[in-house]
Amino acid sequence: MRLFGMKKAAREPWPSICRLACPVLLALLCLLMSAPDTAAQRKPAPAAATQPSGELSRLKQEKDEIRTARLKLFQEQSNFHGEYYKPLDRLRKQLDMQQADLYEECSGEKYGKNPQYCIKEMGRFNDDVRYFNERLDDLKTRFASQQAQFQTKSDDLDRKEREIDRKISSLQGPR
Repeated sequence: MRLFGMKKAAREPWPSICRLACPVLLALLCLLMSAPDTAAQRKPAPAAATQPSGELSRLKQEKDEIRTARLKLFQEQSNFHGEYYKPLDRLRKQLDMQQADLYEECSGEKYGKNPQYCIKEMGRFNDDVRYFNERLDDLKTRFASQQAQFQTKSDDLDRKEREIDRKISSLQGPR
């Protein structure tokens, strides 16, 4: 069976169509015309699409703000460490040098310092060590409370970020 008849091709500009092919071609034409309608039904309306998109962009902006807050928190924590540990470290280095000098002065036979001088210097060194230990204990106390505050803030930011991630994934739907 031939779909297109070419009997009068020289006389007519269009070939004739077989009667059996007409219903098939008509059904194919209907399917082609209805395909854009079904695609439009599957896609949400443009007004409905802007609402979740606006919500999604707002949530992503909140997530960026949380990351900025976390960075600021880490910077505060770093500044705290620098503020308290640098002077303490400087004092510790000074004590180490004092100890080395005192040991060299009071234990060496070649220097032969007066025992009274060594006892007096050792007492002063012990006072400096006591002061260092007091500052260290104070620092440990402050550090523990400050670390607890930093951890609380960090946990709060983590909780907020997880909540925003959950909302974002629910808006995006299953993939």
